[in-house]
Order: sequence, then structure tokens, then C-alpha cells
Amino acid sequence: MSEILQAWRKDLEFCKRCGLCMPICPTGIANDWYQSKTPRGRMLLLYGLVNSELKPTKTLAERLHTCTLCGYCAVKCPSGLKLDEIFIDARRALHSMGIKLPHLEEVSRRIKESGNPYDMPAEERFMWLDYGDEKPVFEGKAGLWVGCTLSYRRPETAANVYSLLRKLMNVALVKEETCCGAPFYLAGDLNGLEEQLLKAIKVVERLGYELLITPCPSCARAFTEYAEKLGLDRGFDVEYLPVFLYKLLNEGKVPELSLNGLKVAYHDPCEAGRHMNIFDEPRAVIKAVKGIELLEMNGNRLFSNCCGGGGLYIALDSAKAVAIAERRLKDLPRDVNALVTACPSCEVNLSIAVANVGIELEVLDVAEVWHRALSRLKS
Repeated sequence: MSEILQAWRKDLEFCKRCGLCMPICPTGIANDWYQSKTPRGRMLLLYGLVNSELKPTKTLAERLHTCTLCGYCAVKCPSGLKLDEIFIDARRALHSMGIKLPHLEEVSRRIKESGNPYDMPAEERFMWLDYGDEKPVFEGKAGLWVGCTLSYRRPETAANVYSLLRKLMNVALVKEETCCGAPFYLAGDLNGLEEQLLKAIKVVERLGYELLITPCPSCARAFTEYAEKLGLDRGFDVEYLPVFLYKLLNEGKVPELSLNGLKVAYHDPCEAGRHMNIFDEPRAVIKAVKGIELLEMNGNRLFSNCCGGGGLYIALDSAKAVAIAERRLKDLPRDVNALVTACPSCEVNLSIAVANVGIELEVLDVAEVWHRALSRLKS
């Protein structure tokens, strides 16, 4: 049995099978608490695998990938088990055993051939510029790493983020931007992650950027946390956009902003919240705009309910992933005009859910709140 899983043997044995993780698991709920699609069920499967009672099969691998890796189960676990880390290592173990799922192989192929998980032409990465008025700038000390999801799935948001930063500072685009490699990590493919992430790091270094700013928490984690795990050096600093805006605010580099009559709720992305411990900064950025009323969702901060957009689950079962987002909308306080978040994947999935449910609600990135306020200030 894989040494990766053997390292977790004591944790697998220590799990009390109490089931407190089950009621809050987004995929468990979406699959009517089908046992093997819940955290407790996955722990039982891994226990059987480690003890050679089960064989590593594609069916077992699929059950372990029926997870958004949101980390809520780890927060709720009374034994303090790091369930999300166990599940990501389980994916690594199965991948190392040669157990590969079709949807993961497809994502891998797309990134290797097109430089993004959406199989979109690399030359169309900056087509989002057509949604704004800013001219493309490709030289400077600070670079904006937009990320694949905003570039190809939320072009208007990408344009607004770029416009905001151009108004606040001298920021440039990374002309040869590609995938950061995060999907490989989620798939358990560390070799693929290292190859793609190293390619991305070399692009940034070759173009001479000293600072890289990204609105995507997955990209931010790739350049920092994942790079550190792999022992990859990088010659530039990395800032996650909401945190960077918060720093600008504290340094007095932002003009007074106001937007009257906008009542918003903030959704904590699992990547930024539970995995990066970033809760206060996005809220402070929103509250910095006078006239905005910020309301909390039912289930917030460390106990935020997942939107279904993470862990590559959407590539395995897009219908269930969107159903999780539709359920998340039920946590909204009444009479809000907009749902604000700070993760492109959340923005995409929640926007689909809003359209499906048929409610009037904008889904905005934190940076777009500032962009809207600053645009009114300039007009």
C-alpha cells in the first residue's frame, strides 16, 4: 500500500465514525447522504484500503473525488483530524498507483495543450480586454495574474479588476500567462503540478516582475503554499488581491469611496477562508465604501457553507456542483442587491445558480465593488 496513505494510518484508525461531519458536507447533502460520498464514508473506504480490505479501483477513486475539498469537515471534526489533507493525499496515492479518472485526464490534457482547464485557445486569454476601456500594458514591476477562470469564464470581472488596479497603481499584464497548475494539485498529480507551476514561475521571472497580484485564491496558493511544498524558488512576491487592496487602504493610498443604496452579502470562499485564513480583509475592503451595507450570510467565516465550485468536483458532476450553489443561495439575508465574494470559481458557480433559481441578484468580486465606486468618483 502507498506510503502516502500509510502515513495517515493512525488518523484513519482514530476516526470515531461519529458522523458529525456528515450533515455539513456539501457533496454528502447533494448526494442524499450516500455513505461513500460523505467524509465518514471516505474515511471508511481509506481505512479499508490501508488495511488491504479494499483494492484501489476507479470506483473507489471516484468516491474520493466526490468532494469539493472545502475543509468544513475538518473544522467540525471533534477529534481534530485534518480530513481535507487526508483526502488530497488519498488522491495523490491513487494517482501514484496509476488509478486515473477520465474527467481528470481531460482536465490534464486541456492544460497541457491549451494552457488552461477550459480548452480555450491560448491566444484568446486576453479577449476580456474587449469588456473594458483600459489599454493592455505588458511592462512594469507589478504584474496582474488574472487566472484562467476570470480570463475565460468571467471576462467582465477580469476587465473590472484590471481597470481598478490601473486606476490605483502602475500594474501590467503577464503577457505569457498560463495555468498556475492548481488543478493538478487537486487531481493528486504532483508531477503535473510541479511542471506547470515551474513553467508559470519562469514566465513571471523572465518578464522581470517583482510583485505578482492575483484575484484567484487557487493561483495565490499555487505560487506560495504549493511552490513551498515542492521546494520551488520564485524571485517575486505574491499578493492575493483582497489582501493587497486592504494594505493599500491601510496605507492611505485609496481615495474616499461611496456607493449609496447597495446592500450586499459576503460569501467566504473555502480556498481563501478555511485554507488561507483570510476573513477580515475582504470585509474591510467592502466596508471601506461609504453607503454600502454589508450583511452576513447564514454560515460564514470559518463555518461558511461551500458553493460547490472547488476540488474539481464540478468537472466530475457539474449538476450536483451547481445544486450545492443553489443551496448556498438559501443562506442569503433578505433584500440584498449583490452577493460579493473573492474567488472566480465561486463567482462562476454562484452566477449559474442565480440564473437557475431566477432571482435578481448580482454576483460581484470584492474588487468590483471598489471599481464601481471609483468609476462613479471619476465620472
